Amino acid sequence: YAVPAYVAATYVGYSRVEADKHYVEDVVAGAAIGVLTSYFLTTPYEGLEITPLVGDGVYGVHISKSW
Repeated sequence: YAVPAYVAATYVGYSRVEADKHYVEDVVAGAAIGVLTSYFLTTPYEGLEITPLVGDGVYGVHISKSW
């Protein structure tokens, strides 16, 4: 299911660079952030949950593991 999303994201990144709206480094950094957050902020393993916390001046990460 992810392949069409990656294809669309690649096209958008390419088109932004070609339109001189972004530098290649910006697009690569954005892609890296997207891939890493999807890897770390989803639950690929049973019982492990990593959740970002944002609100009322509080920023952090909540990590929980079920045994």
